[in-house]
Amino acid sequence: MNTGRYFIFIPLLLSCIVAQSLVLKAEQRISGLEIKAQATSFFEKKSIEAEVLVSDKRIFFECSKKLKFFPRVGNDWRSIIVECLEKPWKVILRTSAKGPLVSNNDETYEEILPNQLAVVLVKNISIGQVINTSHIEISKILKNSALGSFSNIEEVLGRKVTRNLSRGSILKPRHLELTYDVEKNDTVIITIGNSKLNVTTQGLALDDGQVGDAIRVRNIKSSKVFRAIISDKKKVMPLANM
Repeated sequence: MNTGRYFIFIPLLLSCIVAQSLVLKAEQRISGLEIKAQATSFFEKKSIEAEVLVSDKRIFFECSKKLKFFPRVGNDWRSIIVECLEKPWKVILRTSAKGPLVSNNDETYEEILPNQLAVVLVKNISIGQVINTSHIEISKILKNSALGSFSNIEEVLGRKVTRNLSRGSILKPRHLELTYDVEKNDTVIITIGNSKLNVTTQGLALDDGQVGDAIRVRNIKSSKVFRAIISDKKKVMPLANM
């Protein structure tokens, strides 16, 4: 018996078993698109004007029963808790809901909330320009204006703006070109396994994506195309047999 072939065969068999287990688990997980669909139905019943701000491709834990939705604070639906009572697990997501309102002397005012720090423009900037330190500063703003803002300058430096913005504007993701953890045609590390057995190889990304998104990847050695979840910068875990 060729012992060399035997010792090569065992790791390959184990990696195939691990990969198949990952595929079965992945097929039971729910996507951002499904969470948005369930949330939309819930919001309509409650007459709440809101949409969950999450990537359609983002993958969450499995949950075979209907999800539960709660405001994270009071009656403020700008940030919600999405919960699966079956497993259980929960995650906090942002929405497009407007801030809570209060009544005062028959007039309606936005709730007065504490200040918080955010990245603000100190000069006008034109579409396509790259943000540098001369364009921005950290400034105190009303908390009800801070939804989706950046609190760290490093998050926006070097990114291009998608529109003309004036001095004093609070920078938000919609103002900037999207940055990806994996870009199309990137060489990525494919990881299969667990703490006891880990197999890695290289692949070519066929889509753009951020951590948690499912994208298509081509195995460089076999040329086979499969779907994978982005686990880190230029790293993926397969959702299908490679």
